[in-house]
Amino acid sequence: QHGHTINVKLPKKRDKLIVMGNTFDIQFRPPYFKLCGKHAKYFKAEATMCICQKAPLQVKTWKEISEDDLTLMWKHMKDALCLMEKDKEHAMKQLQKQYRNRHHHLYQTYIQNKGVPHDVVPEYWTWLIHNK
Repeated sequence: QHGHTINVKLPKKRDKLIVMGNTFDIQFRPPYFKLCGKHAKYFKAEATMCICQKAPLQVKTWKEISEDDLTLMWKHMKDALCLMEKDKEHAMKQLQKQYRNRHHHLYQTYIQNKGVPHDVVPEYWTWLIHNK
């Protein structure tokens, strides 16, 4: 059984970079603005953690998530990875992709087992199953 999703390597890496006077190498390069850079894996791991901990399950689409929740998720990512405002649109698109993947994964993986995942509140799980 897994515990809460956490990105345990991120704080160590962030502290090391700060001591060296550097920041994370995370980029969203044109023309497609896909995630890249030396530290892209830290972004992906932190995004997964952010989605698991802060994104509501009881909405059908990303567009239904409240502005407050979206702002909270952006602040989390910005603070954790020292992102700049110019990266917000592309970072949030990446979060949106990972949100869709989480919804799909939860539904596909656990619907077959008919069990509630350990990190999901039972009422949220019931809602997700009946509204997918």
